[in-house]
Amino acid sequence: MQLRKFTSLFFLLALSFSLAGMLSAQSLGTGVARLSGQQEVHPVATEATGFLTAQVDIVDLATLRITVSGNFENLSSPVATEIGGGAHVHIGYPGRNGGIAFPLVPTLSADSLSGTFDPALNSAMISIADFLDVDLGELYANIHTRNYPGGELRGIVYDEDVEAYYANL
Repeated sequence: MQLRKFTSLFFLLALSFSLAGMLSAQSLGTGVARLSGQQEVHPVATEATGFLTAQVDIVDLATLRITVSGNFENLSSPVATEIGGGAHVHIGYPGRNGGIAFPLVPTLSADSLSGTFDPALNSAMISIADFLDVDLGELYANIHTRNYPGGELRGIVYDEDVEAYYANL
């Protein structure tokens, strides 16, 4: 499958509007990530699942805001908050680990086996230049737990209309 730029069409449309003087919180679109243990670099047999939405908006001609919301449940052990807060958005292709792009702030249940991502707490600024270097499928969210410090759940962010299927061979 050939990867394409996450923002290519949306960015060109938004840039056209902004150049015409209509820049006011233009949305580049929404990506979604379905979290599972299967997507981890070393797949994890877990019953945990989750779902994230990443909304990308133009702040100005050089900056984007990414706002994440969503939830996760049924972790095998508590979220490992000692690992950079326990949840992050990374840049790295499927099957490979990548660096942290920005941390996520989960609102955890009493037992820390489930939680949500409040959009008011999970927003990050990124330069348009840096974001354009990210291919679709290269941005992923990861949730670390005490049983799986490398990550129990991982979800690759795709355009909301894309369905992705995974198999470990």
